[in-house]
Order: sequence, then structure tokens, then C-alpha cells
Amino acid sequence: MKEAVISIKGKQFIIKENEVFAIPFTHEEHPAVDEILMVKDENALKVGFPEVEHANVKLSKVKDVKSPKVIAFKYKRRKDYKKVIGHRTLYTIVKVDAIEV
Repeated sequence: MKEAVISIKGKQFIIKENEVFAIPFTHEEHPAVDEILMVKDENALKVGFPEVEHANVKLSKVKDVKSPKVIAFKYKRRKDYKKVIGHRTLYTIVKVDAIEV
């Protein structure tokens, strides 16, 4: 089983082949990996400085999802001031098709 540490949009992920995980939202059908920082095979470990040369990770988009709603509530006592703000962050669920070295 191959494992890798990758960077997508400034966030780092530890992934394995055929694994499903969430990344920041993207419109792409096959999201691009910015950097491959480390690759671990059954018998070898390759650490990049800063990237592993000749390594490739293929991802495919599964679906887009929203996180649970986060509520921000502001108020000032005795001033009749109340404000409710909420947001849901968008994520893309992707599947690791292959890790190639």
C-alpha cells in the first residue's frame, strides 16, 4: 500500500491509495496536487526537498458537500442590538486513484 503526503491549496494531507477524503472546494473534475512532499512504498521512503521528483498522484472528484452551519451571534447588552451571521464552508470529496513514483 502506497502512502503520500501532499499539499493542495496550502493544506497538507496524508493519503493512501483508494482513500476518500475532503479538500477545499474546487470546480475541477480531476483536482491538481500542488506538491508531493513524501511518498512511502512497501520497501522505500522518498522525502522531497521540497518535492519528490517524478512522483504523481491522480485524484478524481466524487462530490461537493457543505460543512455544518457555523453561527456567529453578536449582541450588545441594553442596546437592543443583535446580529446573527452563519456560513457553511464548501468542500470537495475526492478519491485517490493512484500514487505513482
